[in-house]
Amino acid sequence: MKYLGIIILFVLASCAKEGKNIYIEGRVVNPVTGEGIPNIRFELKKVKPDLQIGSSSKTVKIVHSDENGYFRVAHNGSLFNRYLLLFDYELENTDGVAYHPIGFKEVGGNYIGAYNLEVPKGEYLNVNLELTPYVRVRFWHRNLNCFNSNDSIHIFRQDQYQYAIGDYKRYGCIIEEPQNSYILIPQGDLTMSWTVYRENSPAESFSEVIDLSLNDTTTFILEY
Repeated sequence: MKYLGIIILFVLASCAKEGKNIYIEGRVVNPVTGEGIPNIRFELKKVKPDLQIGSSSKTVKIVHSDENGYFRVAHNGSLFNRYLLLFDYELENTDGVAYHPIGFKEVGGNYIGAYNLEVPKGEYLNVNLELTPYVRVRFWHRNLNCFNSNDSIHIFRQDQYQYAIGDYKRYGCIIEEPQNSYILIPQGDLTMSWTVYRENSPAESFSEVIDLSLNDTTTFILEY
């Protein structure tokens, strides 16, 4: 019991910074531009055991990133509870801009968490949260060398964060230019790959990387 008491006193006394045993400094940043993102809401949650449902949580601290994207969380955490740092699941800042989450990273670049971050007690934590805004993109399809109605094109899209945005197909002699069919894609490089099938001809495959870092609205015309 004597040694247990010494251990408990040592843990209670351990401090990360400024007398707080939970101390996090970080920045919310757009990895494409390197710019800080303001007004992102963070919650520090205390997670404690619950005999009936397994666990329960309580928000103990709320902070927002400043005009340059920096934030700081300082708190005295209790000994027998876990703590998680979460950002707003609505993925918007208070200015109403929507973002795609890349996740939490150490300053050195190592990935350490997606939507929440386990917070150690008694350790100083320095992290970046990477978010990238969405770009509105629409796709026009033009079959300029149509053979017959059995022509088809199979298209695959992937953003630079290795998320598959989805594949789809178009059939026949189409000249398709939908005016308002925008989808949201994270800012950065978008890889488009497509294969064209025509009767009595070998399949032809193509690919192109589209830079979505310059505009917030883009139209990509796919002619084949």
